[in-house]
Amino acid sequence: MTSISNEYMQEMLPKGQPEADQIQWEHMRYLFQLRAAGRLAITLPVMDNTELMGVGVLNIADLDEAHDLLKQDPNIKAGRLVYEVHSCFGFPGDALAG
Repeated sequence: MTSISNEYMQEMLPKGQPEADQIQWEHMRYLFQLRAAGRLAITLPVMDNTELMGVGVLNIADLDEAHDLLKQDPNIKAGRLVYEVHSCFGFPGDALAG
């Protein structure tokens, strides 16, 4: 998997964000690694007051592979987050603006 430096992460993460603890920092690094590997297409942190912390769109057709990748996430390994996997598809030509 691609190596992601602390400097890259500091450049990419929103400015003014409180310092993350080590497990959260490694969780974010893992998401950057998945993105660099073409496995994570979209990461959407959820900012409202629900229990849902975020949504990620994986570029993986095999559900077992998706589970295997998610189980390696530092926050999931530490028991701080749980996840659900749902099989879905996009319509041809779908993309985020910009």
